[in-house]
Amino acid sequence: MNIFNHKNYLDINRQEITSFLNSKIKPVEADLEKKWITTWNHYYNHLKFFYRWLYNEYNKTDNDTIDQKSIQDWITPEFIKLKLKKTKRLSPDSQNEIWEKEELFDIEGV
Repeated sequence: MNIFNHKNYLDINRQEITSFLNSKIKPVEADLEKKWITTWNHYYNHLKFFYRWLYNEYNKTDNDTIDQKSIQDWITPEFIKLKLKKTKRLSPDSQNEIWEKEELFDIEGV
């Protein structure tokens, strides 16, 4: 699946990345807790990792090998360097999904 309608992922630019990510933004009426921020950040992190891999794989020499150390040394292309969206939510779960201490004790029978 090519989300950017290009034949070559190396032709993607910052505007296309941000346009795709911003398509995940929902209006406040549809998402009161702004859960879309978690989705935006999730997609961004995966895209950034993919483009770091692609950029470094495409530019590697014959002597290079991929191991954990080299992954840490990968270069991030400038067009994918964006800031994560910040959220004021304390948890990715909604307030209705977070259990109170007493509810946990009731389940355990304590």
